[in-house]
Amino acid sequence: MLRKVLFQVHLWTGLTLGIVLALIGISGSLLVYDHELLALGQKPAPRAEAQGTPVSLDALIAAARQAAGEKRATVTLMLPHKPGEAALARLQKAGRDELRDGARAVGSADRRGRGSRHERPSAAGSPGGERGPTTEIYLDPVSGKVLDIRQAANNPVFAFVHDFHGNFLMGREGRSVIGWFGVAMLLLGLSGIVLWWPQRGAWRFAFGVRKNAKGFLFYRDLHGAAGIWLWLVFIVVSFSGVVIAFPDTARAMTGPAGQSFDPRRGPVVEAVEGVKPIGADAAVALVRSQLADAAITSVALPAKKNDTIRVMLGTMENGPVSVAYVDPYQKRITGWRNPPNAPAVERFAAWQRVLHAGEGWGALWRALVFVSGFLPLLFVVTGTVMWLKKRRGRRVA
Repeated sequence: MLRKVLFQVHLWTGLTLGIVLALIGISGSLLVYDHELLALGQKPAPRAEAQGTPVSLDALIAAARQAAGEKRATVTLMLPHKPGEAALARLQKAGRDELRDGARAVGSADRRGRGSRHERPSAAGSPGGERGPTTEIYLDPVSGKVLDIRQAANNPVFAFVHDFHGNFLMGREGRSVIGWFGVAMLLLGLSGIVLWWPQRGAWRFAFGVRKNAKGFLFYRDLHGAAGIWLWLVFIVVSFSGVVIAFPDTARAMTGPAGQSFDPRRGPVVEAVEGVKPIGADAAVALVRSQLADAAITSVALPAKKNDTIRVMLGTMENGPVSVAYVDPYQKRITGWRNPPNAPAVERFAAWQRVLHAGEGWGALWRALVFVSGFLPLLFVVTGTVMWLKKRRGRRVA
């Protein structure tokens, strides 16, 4: 009886939502390699030639501001990881809805290890918000010399794909819609493993397509084999997508009490009259006073007086990115996102974004996440064909 109920749920969920789920999956696959795809149409980053001791972070930021002619802009300085690599300063003019997407705001600099030094496509021109233009300035970290000035890549195709996959083209309100589609994917995956489970003596046919399989049997074997070989990846990606889509629920279940600030900006701070705010170097020193071996990857200085300095640690290639929010007036860390010493349940929640993006477990995991995005399309095609063939068989009978 339970198997029959699960079959009907599986069947009609797939038939009614299959096309939408397939589009969500394909768009997610494209985003797994979006940095590499965007880099195809761009010239490579310049190399830094100077040798010696690097100049201060504040000196690099000052040089970037002077080169861009922007004194009132959010500056994110991405530090080089390897010798000969340039530092990258991104200057973002304030817009009506600056840094509206928390994933992009916090994770913009956390994927540098693959060689691409460009953010995900800008949200400018996409539904649901408005941001000012972004200027990219490459600097020699030793001499402080400006190596190149560019406008950030703003590919409208990838901007559309991001908004569709993340918000269903409905702005921030659409994130929960995507979340419920993720729940539908989870339901299909969990019910699918029950329906796939072979009967006694049929295990040898359960993991592939039989040589002489034709018609309905071919599509059933293909449907089941593809599903079982990538089932675990499909479940992990679907579950992590649900966690990302409902951040408030996930935060309430895992976050410490009282940590309710906007992760895009950090806790609101009060500007103190007559007190000069600290810069990037002092903020990094504060973080290193608590974490001596902290791997600092970028520092963001805000354009608004009531925002914190964001110091980012780590890259998504190795796990969740940690963000320290520094009060530039009180000269102290006022909050953390994904702190390195967080409890296990918080680290588990933080890992969901990493795994969903195809990061954290190496190139093989990334490739598997890419392939899993095409599973809904395969399922909807094979499932629909099986359903039509069954209907045709009943009419003939």
